[in-house]
Amino acid sequence: MIEKQKIMKKRISIIGAGNMGTAMALVLADNGYNVKCWDINDKVVKGINEKHENKLFLPGVRLPKNIIATGDIKQAVYFSNVLILSVPSQFLRSTLRMIPKEDLQYEILVNCAKGIDLKTGQFMSEIVAEELGVNSQKVIADLSGPSIANELIKKTPTAIMVASKNEQVLGFLQNIFNNDYFKVHPSTDVIGTELGGVMKNIYSVAIGIADSLMDSMNTRALLLTQGLSEMTELGLKMGATKEVFYSLSGIGDLIATCLSTDSRNHRFGQLLGKGKSVEEAQKKVKQVTEGYFATKAIHHLAKKHGVKLPLADNMYQILYNKKDPKKYLLKDL
Repeated sequence: MIEKQKIMKKRISIIGAGNMGTAMALVLADNGYNVKCWDINDKVVKGINEKHENKLFLPGVRLPKNIIATGDIKQAVYFSNVLILSVPSQFLRSTLRMIPKEDLQYEILVNCAKGIDLKTGQFMSEIVAEELGVNSQKVIADLSGPSIANELIKKTPTAIMVASKNEQVLGFLQNIFNNDYFKVHPSTDVIGTELGGVMKNIYSVAIGIADSLMDSMNTRALLLTQGLSEMTELGLKMGATKEVFYSLSGIGDLIATCLSTDSRNHRFGQLLGKGKSVEEAQKKVKQVTEGYFATKAIHHLAKKHGVKLPLADNMYQILYNKKDPKKYLLKDL
């Protein structure tokens, strides 16, 4: 699969130098890899190269010299045959279309984006396969799990899931990522891993709302339990295994994203609970809130599969039909 000669180059490319892209770069740099990050923001690129800091996304964090940045996506993709995609799901397709397809031999494509395309209903790995013309079962893997970037950069013990149909890919990614503080656990359940990564953002917004309205651990527990139940029910309908939702990419990611104040989706929900409009809350968070888009995608997916998801539906009413969070958050739960 991966030739020894290519492994010895010790190079990794990352597309997207946001919170998670930069945190992943730090893990790989710690493991001895030279990492080249592409980003569309010139200030991010300049800051990484000149100040060794991503001031926009991870201010105050010193980046080692084996992390470099570029605004030229060709430079990034030609740097390594292992490409990590870490851009928000809404921009993944347009970013992939910037990548030159000719003469490129991808050994592994690692997707970190969590979402479902609103127009096509495709998961992110399906979009990667379609846009880059690759066999998803041979070269694509998904990283998903409880990994808050602001904690990961402090080297707190973290474990996430890597999902692929190719066991060689799983083994290789374990080798390049695993160290004393960061571990990736393998899974062949791609559908369940991706679905968990999408849906947990919806419930993070819900708990953010609840925290502003009542600050109750009882209510958090209610919403977490309901969220896990809904993820599992829809996942089983779509062919996922029940076990994956009781793993790092299911309940693990759900807990971390819902209860962490560093989660942008949680902050978005808190602002909604304080009376801000969707537009006002999004503007104040200043980052893409995946839970907003995920809510609409899951609403359509649930209808398609004939599954009732009361909490996800309540969030759809709040976010898209402007219903009062005080009246609709816990409706029919």
